[in-house]
Amino acid sequence: MIPYSKPAHNTFLERQTRALNTINQHLTANTFLVGERLTLADLWVAVIVQKAVGTTVDAAARASLPALVRHLETVANQPKVKEFYGDIVYAEKGVAFVPPAKEKAPKAEKAPAAPKPKAAPKPKDDEEEEPDVPAEPKQKNPLDDLPKSTLNLEDWKRAYSNKETRGADGAIEWFYANNDPVGYSVWRVDFKYNEELTQTFMSANQVTGFFNRLEASRKYIFGSVGVLGESNNSVIAGVFIARGQDIEPVVNAAPDWESYAYTKLYLAKEEDKKFFEGALAWDLEVDGKKWVDG
Repeated sequence: MIPYSKPAHNTFLERQTRALNTINQHLTANTFLVGERLTLADLWVAVIVQKAVGTTVDAAARASLPALVRHLETVANQPKVKEFYGDIVYAEKGVAFVPPAKEKAPKAEKAPAAPKPKAAPKPKDDEEEEPDVPAEPKQKNPLDDLPKSTLNLEDWKRAYSNKETRGADGAIEWFYANNDPVGYSVWRVDFKYNEELTQTFMSANQVTGFFNRLEASRKYIFGSVGVLGESNNSVIAGVFIARGQDIEPVVNAAPDWESYAYTKLYLAKEEDKKFFEGALAWDLEVDGKKWVDG
């Protein structure tokens, strides 16, 4: 339904691991979740865990969750509910993203064109017809006139989507190895009206809408922007990698571009570099506010 994003995938895996570790710790000292007998809490959690162990909680992850697995098997094998749970299928390896193979469409053979009949001459009208209005010529984007860059933005987007963000051979290292600071610039992005933000999920939807409205500039820009903090106390911040040295021609495709402040980052400066890497890795902090969604 949405394009695959490795940082998002890793973020949700980390959240899942944190939650399951909490439940596992509780079940280490307790047979059931509430009290000393089976309750609705056990039935419901077991349903979710049964789905998880077949997809993302693989053999390696389950090794650190023995109490959780014991709880699942205890609940799922209760005689009165066993038929509803069915067999528990354990995944050896968690599901992983596999880029779809590009299929080459077979070339269709062109049929010989039939001769066109000559049109009969049109009768002259008493009233003169208005001349056809010529179509407006498609305006060329001035960014296309910039000197060719050594950085291929599509290659960067693929590297960011498929590699771990940090670490050796990660996406950040790929960017530093291939960056063209003349052809592209890096910008900090901050929403100007953070005091108006309420629920964090609504703020995340706002970022999505902003990105959608930047669609006309897709080939000139890459962005990683998130919501930091908590509901009624959050900010929107992140980074853009943009074609050229001026951000306005890239972002003015979005009607609400002026609702954000743009500050050029210089990756030779340690503070700017730290902000840039934090936004890419989704672990950015601003004024003590931690990354929630992006």
